[in-house]
Amino acid sequence: MIVNKLELLLMNNPLRAFIQDKLEAKRLRELSSLPTKGVVLEIGCEKSNTNNQ
Repeated sequence: MIVNKLELLLMNNPLRAFIQDKLEAKRLRELSSLPTKGVVLEIGCEKSNTNNQ
């Protein structure tokens, strides 16, 4: 996939990583039916910003 400079800047932005880790991941955990210490395997086509929480 070819992206322009703006898209590349937005995708590799530390703010985006923060939002994904602190807001999106938290919300997805809240919406899931996984147990508290459940494990999820993320398979994607971009770098992962999430950590082991």
